[in-house]
Amino acid sequence: MRGAVVSGKLGGLASSFGLHQQAAALAGFGAWECDLATQSLNWTGEVYDIFGLPRGVPLDRSAIVDMYHPDSRRQMEWLRRQAIATGTGFTMDARIYNSRGELRWMRLSAKAIHAGGQPVTLFGAKQDITQDKLLLERLREKAERDALTGLPNRDIFEATLNASVRGQREDIGALAVLDLDGFKRINDSFGHLAGDECLRVLSERLTRIFPEAKLIARLGGDEFTMLLPDPPPVGIWAEIIGRRLVVLNQSVPWEDTGIPLAVSVGLTSLRRPRLPLPAALFAEADSALYRAKACGRGTVCLYDPLLGQVIRPSLDQSR
Repeated sequence: MRGAVVSGKLGGLASSFGLHQQAAALAGFGAWECDLATQSLNWTGEVYDIFGLPRGVPLDRSAIVDMYHPDSRRQMEWLRRQAIATGTGFTMDARIYNSRGELRWMRLSAKAIHAGGQPVTLFGAKQDITQDKLLLERLREKAERDALTGLPNRDIFEATLNASVRGQREDIGALAVLDLDGFKRINDSFGHLAGDECLRVLSERLTRIFPEAKLIARLGGDEFTMLLPDPPPVGIWAEIIGRRLVVLNQSVPWEDTGIPLAVSVGLTSLRRPRLPLPAALFAEADSALYRAKACGRGTVCLYDPLLGQVIRPSLDQSR
């Protein structure tokens, strides 16, 4: 029995290298080195796998570098030069295209070795992190998207509007706030599933008939918002929205009937010498929205920053 135990321990030690190789393969993790005098590369098999290359084929560094996404290539080459010059290292997440043209994510780590004051070798590890990146992207999408409609949520809207007010987004000229008229009545008369269907249909219509919008978001409940490009000016946007309300206000098919739909819209301009805070901009559009509801619903009103009041434009529906 004692001999069997000792033999088992020795067997475990002898197989540790093989276990390490298995773990590296499972993690998509491989080692590499580059002779800086000749630029010749040496890879373990796992790195070949990351790039989709047959193991053991001759490697040409310039051809490998061409497999990097241009943004990652520029970052990698800059970090590489810094590491070689200073004898330090770096880690980065890089996008590459494998031999089949598939976009992959790779975590690259590198360390430069100097001898006699001169750089001689660059070595490190490469790991396929594509699945981790895809998972993070799905989680990010889930955090930033409204679950019912798939539109961006309030957080994304507020961040985009804030960026515009700070001058980081100069392509946004108008803010529109929309909601369904009588949404509670729809829920009470047809049920909450029907109400959800109305919200989904409205989101689809907004996306389809406002392809130029910089952002269409659901803020919650039956409230939606759009950030519209500049130009045209806000008055022209009022006319455009007014004409497209014909589509937005079409009834929604539901079981053996149709659910009447009416959308009211409030609009304000972001094109002015001094923009107020985002909350004040939203309040302007919101006040225009409630004026639209008071004017008969299913229409659009705009806030005039020069007059400091809401006006109801004369809309030519035939244009």
